[in-house]
Amino acid sequence: SDAVKKYGGMVDKYIGDALMVFFGDPVSQGESQDARLCVEMALQMNEKIKELRVKWLNEGFANPFKIRIGINTGYCNVGNFGSEQRLTYTIIGGEVNVAARLESIGVAGEILVSYETLAHVKDMINFKQKTAIKMKGIKREIKVYSVLSRNMQMIPNERNEEMKYLIQQNLNKSLELLDHITKEDFLRLQKLIIDFKNNINQI
Repeated sequence: SDAVKKYGGMVDKYIGDALMVFFGDPVSQGESQDARLCVEMALQMNEKIKELRVKWLNEGFANPFKIRIGINTGYCNVGNFGSEQRLTYTIIGGEVNVAARLESIGVAGEILVSYETLAHVKDMINFKQKTAIKMKGIKREIKVYSVLSRNMQMIPNERNEEMKYLIQQNLNKSLELLDHITKEDFLRLQKLIIDFKNNINQI
């Protein structure tokens, strides 16, 4: 959950031992950047679970938890769904089902992505293609790829993107706090922050 928050995702719900996450609403960095942030989140989740497995083994657990992750990119419906008795803010649609299917066919410790996600992230990861699948309600054949590791040559660039995103998030929060100061101070600080954001965009 910390990794989700760090990269700007939205925790939709906990389903038993599963975590459902989406990017792009209520705030989107654009389809490509959302996909990249999601994959980086997944990589960090896998790294964290490896640390936790060592911790749990040392505490006496014979077979600590592993995770598997499925990621897809596409158009979905997001909003409040339900009835007058109970509304839930969630995401629905065929592309959501694709992500769930990818998760279900993976092995423990594996991150599977669709071609629609791979198209945005193939420069930042090492991957291998797996057997394509078909799903009821999805007209296209779903090409499946396993994320093997980060592309080590991309790490400095990716860290810049990550830092730029996190700094912009903090700046946006700072702008909200400026409502409590005088108008002159607000305008002066606003100009400084806008100039700073422009500089960040040039990284």
